[in-house]
Amino acid sequence: MGVWLERFVAFDQSELPAIRVYFDNSAYDRKNPSASKCESKFSVELTVNAMDSLNSRGDEGASINCQKILGIIRHILSHPLYLNLDFAPGIIEGTTVTDLRIGTPSGEDGLYTISGVISFSVRHIELNGSLSGIPGEIYGSVIKISETELGYKLEKIVT
Repeated sequence: MGVWLERFVAFDQSELPAIRVYFDNSAYDRKNPSASKCESKFSVELTVNAMDSLNSRGDEGASINCQKILGIIRHILSHPLYLNLDFAPGIIEGTTVTDLRIGTPSGEDGLYTISGVISFSVRHIELNGSLSGIPGEIYGSVIKISETELGYKLEKIVT
């Protein structure tokens, strides 16, 4: 079984079963200059096929295999061991499998093919670096305040 990242080319029957993992979107809900909190969504798409045999129908075999493999993937993604996804502690706030869908099977060529998709959501923080202040004591200005008919006038004195 091959696992492909960000592949959008259709799988050939000889490559099945195959898994395709791709980025869906990120929604940023809290932002400031040094960090952003967001929820990123990924899809894990599985495509399998099966043929008719003397003991089983191909459509049934493909559907059952798809459900079993999707269940294994869901279990792995939901396991507490993978909560941080190998990032430093504090970056990943949580992960969840939000959806599991099975598509409509096809069987025009004698191979019954079916796909299923797991939607995986990751809540995380993106750190943009910290801001450091500029020391104020190295700057100085001399200002002259004059009273005029139109009000107070500020003038910078260049030294």
